[in-house]
Amino acid sequence: MTSTPSVAASAAQLIQTHQILKQSEFYLRGDQVLKKVKWVRDGRADRLVVNGPPSEGSFEMASLSAIVRVEHNDFWMTPDAGYQKPSAIWKDLLDVKPSCVVSAPDLQPVKDDFQQVVANLQHLQGEMRMPGYEMGKAFFTGGHAETQRFKVRHVLFEVSVALGLLARQNLKTINQLLDDNGQSTDADKPDFASATKWPLTHEETCAELQTVLTTHRIVPVPAYDIQGKLVSPEAYRRTLEDAIVELHFSLSHFAIAGKKGTRSKDVFVGEIDAMHVLVPP
Repeated sequence: MTSTPSVAASAAQLIQTHQILKQSEFYLRGDQVLKKVKWVRDGRADRLVVNGPPSEGSFEMASLSAIVRVEHNDFWMTPDAGYQKPSAIWKDLLDVKPSCVVSAPDLQPVKDDFQQVVANLQHLQGEMRMPGYEMGKAFFTGGHAETQRFKVRHVLFEVSVALGLLARQNLKTINQLLDDNGQSTDADKPDFASATKWPLTHEETCAELQTVLTTHRIVPVPAYDIQGKLVSPEAYRRTLEDAIVELHFSLSHFAIAGKKGTRSKDVFVGEIDAMHVLVPP
């Protein structure tokens, strides 16, 4: 059972974070965020970026923020998103992207903010709707305008800059995160670069992971517990599922033309920049 001091600490942190975010230009509670962002074309995608002076060939992705509850339904924020074998969902392990659905937190003062969060996201979607295209289901679950739940995901693998430095780059990135959050000493830092260390749903996936790591490196979910420590991969579910979190994410749009009788779709994707637990499950 959660102790009273822990409950009080969570409540205090929730209120403090809410006050700080209210001053942020990219907090989705108010309408100020709509003036601070714009859509720009980036290859085959449209990116929501910071609305500033144009700079040739460069832009800064806007990191939107909200306080949300991570739902236990449609929770795939696990080290391999439950991957087993190539399927219609995941063609291979490299394509796996852990995800979760978020909804309104049930605590004040943040509960009342969520309706405006959804309204602002719907407004941003409306700016990129393509005539004759139907809404895809990648972001607002079910693709319905009236939904009060949306999905965010994390790209698990990143192309290695130099194959010869794969392991060192992997450890440097993770160890720096651990150092910054005071979670681990040099003696007990985990080797995330090893296929045998990263937790998998099925052991037979280990060989495929080893192959992936010859060209890519693992990027853990940027999720932090209530103490500000990086959440270890095996603790994603017990730490994040049903928690109230401070969420920062970017937004992209893809116009996907229909093929072989299928309808064309507007697909919006939310990519996690950071998650910070405010109230544990």
